[in-house]
Amino acid sequence: MGVAAQLAGNTQRAASCHWRASELAVEVGGREQQAIALFNLADSQHSQGDLDAAEPLYRQALELDEPFIDFKCLLGLAMLCGERGQDSEAHETFARCVEVCRERLQGATTHYPAYALAIALLGLGKPDQALAAFADALRVNASPGAIDAALLDIGVLQRGRSPIAGVEQVRERLRRALPAAPGDPPVDDAVLPAVGRNDPCPCGSGRKYKDCHWKLA
Repeated sequence: MGVAAQLAGNTQRAASCHWRASELAVEVGGREQQAIALFNLADSQHSQGDLDAAEPLYRQALELDEPFIDFKCLLGLAMLCGERGQDSEAHETFARCVEVCRERLQGATTHYPAYALAIALLGLGKPDQALAAFADALRVNASPGAIDAALLDIGVLQRGRSPIAGVEQVRERLRRALPAAPGDPPVDDAVLPAVGRNDPCPCGSGRKYKDCHWKLA
């Protein structure tokens, strides 16, 4: 209920739900449930702009060292540091988030690490790699809920910061993936940035484009 309220923009209702969930998790839940509840509460406070309340909650959740939620906490902390103008710490935390997301993608059964990786790459100022990562994420889950959550995160990512290179291109790519409303004209799928077949792939894999995302473009 808290996540649904947050996506609907009802931040006060979301915070109330997440507080209750965190209390229940502490009382009867295991470490994973506690970590998820703390993250959701931190994310709700962050969405309301209460950075001082959000930061310790992200860190508490991160200390529980649960692989399902650690990369989300790192992404939230990185965005929070960016809002405060702590550029060095934000960059370091985004970079750590990228590393953890790539680890979590091995055998992942959800879309969360793929989307978090793309947003972290955008936060690092690597729009080409972010576009490639979003293309991968959309192949895992292109549901309106997943895309709306990513667009919400991108909005948080930009708060308090100078314009991020490539962010509008990324937003357009995500919006194009949403189901067309009745009467909307058809649009062509967005493609990866123009790059030669023998050039390094913009996703950052280190492979040539022809041996990587060219096969999927």
